[in-house]
Amino acid sequence: MCDGIAGIGIAAVIALIAGGLVVAEAIGGRDPSGTVIAGGYAWAPVVELAAEESLEVPMRVDPRTLPDGDEDGVFAIFFDSALTDSLPHNDLWSEKDQTVAIRPWEDAELRVSSGLPELLRTTSVPYFDPVAEELEDADDWIRASWMSYETYYVVQYYDRDGELRDTPLVHTVRSSDHEMFFDTIVPTFSMVGTGGSVKATWNAPEGADDSTEYFLIKSDIGYGGHTGPSVVASTTETSRTSKPPTHGEAPERTFSLFSGFSVDETGGSLFTYEEPEPLAHMAVVAVGGGKHSRISYIDANSVIGAVPFDSAYNAYRDMFDLSDNGDFSATPTQYPVTTLNGDTITMPLRLDPTTISPHVVTLGMFLSGDEDAQMTGLVKGAVPGTDFRVTLYTLKPDGVSEADWPARMADYVSAYNERASMEMPKTGAVTTFADLTGSPNNVTPSTVAPVSEYELFATDELTRYIAANLAASEQAVDLSAYAGKPGLPAPADAYRTAYIQNPLISAVVDSAVIEKEILYVTYREDADAVKKIQSRLSALAEGIIAEIVDAGMSDADKAGAINAWMVDNIEYDYETYTEVSSNSILAEPVGDQWRAWDSHGALIDGLVVCGGYADAFNLLAREAGLESVYVSGNTVGGAHAWNHVLIDWRWKAIDTTWNDGADSTRYLLIDESDFTGMAQRTINDAWLPEMFQEDYATE
Repeated sequence: MCDGIAGIGIAAVIALIAGGLVVAEAIGGRDPSGTVIAGGYAWAPVVELAAEESLEVPMRVDPRTLPDGDEDGVFAIFFDSALTDSLPHNDLWSEKDQTVAIRPWEDAELRVSSGLPELLRTTSVPYFDPVAEELEDADDWIRASWMSYETYYVVQYYDRDGELRDTPLVHTVRSSDHEMFFDTIVPTFSMVGTGGSVKATWNAPEGADDSTEYFLIKSDIGYGGHTGPSVVASTTETSRTSKPPTHGEAPERTFSLFSGFSVDETGGSLFTYEEPEPLAHMAVVAVGGGKHSRISYIDANSVIGAVPFDSAYNAYRDMFDLSDNGDFSATPTQYPVTTLNGDTITMPLRLDPTTISPHVVTLGMFLSGDEDAQMTGLVKGAVPGTDFRVTLYTLKPDGVSEADWPARMADYVSAYNERASMEMPKTGAVTTFADLTGSPNNVTPSTVAPVSEYELFATDELTRYIAANLAASEQAVDLSAYAGKPGLPAPADAYRTAYIQNPLISAVVDSAVIEKEILYVTYREDADAVKKIQSRLSALAEGIIAEIVDAGMSDADKAGAINAWMVDNIEYDYETYTEVSSNSILAEPVGDQWRAWDSHGALIDGLVVCGGYADAFNLLAREAGLESVYVSGNTVGGAHAWNHVLIDWRWKAIDTTWNDGADSTRYLLIDESDFTGMAQRTINDAWLPEMFQEDYATE
């Protein structure tokens, strides 16, 4: 298990504020005091800067003389802690002072956007770069400030002497002009109704009123490959809902996360993932009363990426016969759709017997060489949980009378739907974990990490702190001590990791709300009942491992024994999955349905969907002394979950859900690249923040 904290620097740091420059000077060339190593980077303490100030870093050589010095090879600025979305910036080296003054360029697309008011277009401070001689008039001035985003991450790849650093140094910068800002808004996403509409919801920041305007923003790739914001909607309400995707109609792109064309539009095969890059992040900005909130993007892909966006028309034409499906015995039981992240997945298709319609048509319109009028029939199909509809045709066989044809078609449809139920892919990963809006309960928050009798997984100190409190059934957890600490994931991401990676937590937690640096949690049972559930599951896992794991077994043998036990003792819960997924793509289980998604259902009921398989494998693997993580993503059948387990110092993948079939070892201890054909998949960020995923990746 990786705790994400490898060491703490001890060098002193001198911070000098002079002439609009904040100088972070590391004595002796070492890193600043308080530096933390996490995720392959050294994270310096947070620095606050005013709009007119630059971050000044000691540098004895001109960065432009170093490799890639005119690009992002020496310094780069990102707005996300995963350091994946970069911003354009200006570096000005002073030979006299032996320093580099760094400022982000204000995002032109945000400032000139017709969707944002003048307030956001004028908060930047003109900054002239004397090195660029062509910049002579005010219109050419570079607009730079620290006011658009909640946090900026300035990554330094070379040290002050021009040598490539073994570990890049991250300077975390925030604006000091607090009075200009509303609190940062954190939207959440959910499915509305059964048609596939997505709803973004957020809390109004303190000081907002009925005239406050909210702008829904997506990140977009702009000039030079840098990421900039793009306004996609505005409202004075604290929510925004999209219209549902419908077959044959142009989809609404408000919540689409892919740039350019989807996999289907670019001709990608249904079973060959060519994931569109980059995927957009989303944010909400409040503007009103001379104030605005700053942009703080969230990874919407981990929540709504698998939601249907449009029909995958190219794949549909490849899969279906557009004229004669015979008795439907060879007709696919899955319908291809493009999701909000641009992937192509297939979803269950069901035929509606009430729509059977036998009639006479002239087949020449779609069958070459046959202009005769013949008896045909059509039936409409639907994708449960969406408004997607499809019409399938079949020709009346010779020897069947027109009077008997409707009944024969009804038999076809009945047999098709029965086969569709049998062929339904084993998927069903949890897609949402916390409702981060709403009213908190009145509970005194915990400020310490209770000692747990159970082993808890965590990638970092914030996640460990949250996990300890969740395991102890704390109803409120104070997160303020971790605000601004470098190298940590966002609080919502830390909560999600603590929830999904710890089976004795996911079995008892119902929902959570983050409000003003307080995490409020509700549980499915009272504190005493929670303890009994955790104790029972722990004892069951201990007994199972004692039964199937022998002394001297290798880690690979242990993983194989756990896989074999799960295949022999657990069944896929088709009934519960169908009940939940038929209501909505993002529908969450209610009541006892949750047991199908966790170890409770696996070890006690013996009935789970893929999320329950992966959760139970985590519990059993750790009981056997193995390091294991729950992994989530998308397959052609939808959201899915499986595991990575550490074997001989290398991470390997195991899919116990799909091993529970004809070949019980097909997906046992393989690399991600070994998932081929129908098993191909993409990994999302729901299971672990992107900044830590590389630590658990297969080869």
